[in-house]
Amino acid sequence: SSVVRLRRQTFWYPRLQHAYLAVDFAAQFLQTLENTTLTVDSIPDGVARYTGNYCRLDRLYRKFIFHASAANQHDLLADLRTRVENFYANRYLLTLGNLWQEKIDTLSRWELPGVTPQSRFFELNIEPILTREKKVFVIISDALRYEIATELAERLESEDRYRPELQAAFSMLPSYT
Repeated sequence: SSVVRLRRQTFWYPRLQHAYLAVDFAAQFLQTLENTTLTVDSIPDGVARYTGNYCRLDRLYRKFIFHASAANQHDLLADLRTRVENFYANRYLLTLGNLWQEKIDTLSRWELPGVTPQSRFFELNIEPILTREKKVFVIISDALRYEIATELAERLESEDRYRPELQAAFSMLPSYT
């Protein structure tokens, strides 16, 4: 981050901005992953860990991929891209997926303790606001990744005109896209 900040003042930065940002987000991702112990002690614990911390890894990875692609420096970033993608797939997704699967396998019904089912969203979140005749704005998006929603909420909050609230929910099975 400090190196990228210093480079912003250089002549070449505008031309190489995406490459610099890709390196910055890769470094942040790798450092964050190294400092994160992935555990899922229970379903509520896993949801709390993901919504509180783990989703940051998804955001850093997404931003790295965006800037690496936009940089048009495939040869320059090829090794870094391979490294980040391997760490993301093998040390993060595979590990977290296996931990989640262990907890999901213990369920006899598709219910996640401590997590609201999507089917109750209107009843629990919208209806109470409407009965008070207040306005409410809801963004519902199929497969809206939680980490993207956190970024959207942060941007809305920075406007000082909105008070976004973010809540994880689980979908019905089978889910349809």
